[in-house]
Amino acid sequence: MGYAICTIPNALPNEYYLIRISGIDHNVISFHLFIDQENYGQPGAGTTTCDFVTHCSILEITHQASSCNPITNTFSVSGQIYFSNPPSTGNLVVWDSLTGYSTIIPPPFQSPTSFTIEGLPCDYLLHPIYASFWDSAGCENHTYVQAPVLCPDATISGGGSICDDGVSEAQIQISFTPNAALPYNFA
Repeated sequence: MGYAICTIPNALPNEYYLIRISGIDHNVISFHLFIDQENYGQPGAGTTTCDFVTHCSILEITHQASSCNPITNTFSVSGQIYFSNPPSTGNLVVWDSLTGYSTIIPPPFQSPTSFTIEGLPCDYLLHPIYASFWDSAGCENHTYVQAPVLCPDATISGGGSICDDGVSEAQIQISFTPNAALPYNFA
């Protein structure tokens, strides 16, 4: 067990001083950290507090993408955000970094918290979904959502010019999107 002393010479009123603690053996299952202010309560002495430090953490973001709306060619993503030690102020913001579409959740915060983002395009891209607490710097996490595709169920490539001479040929390739509905009809 070690012992260390930290002295802040010429500390000024209304100023904040941060102490960085390093060299802790992370193989130790538990350890105790004691902070003592020697001049506590004396005239002109500051106060030692850890109240402004929030150890916020977003642990997990679950998600479920809806099917594609054929009228708007959009989908929504819903899920839950699991977190610990959230701030008591600010908002929890959940957004798609590809489109900027978002939802804002006001306090009070209770884990897990549900969210929904609507109007995302059915583009079959991976959409990074982020969650972040405004009033807790660095309290952020993200996940990826695979967007569905509405249309087409297949794409055709290749081809060329065809003459009505009974001899001309053109090669085409048809690629079906994953989960395209069977049966396939060609025209």
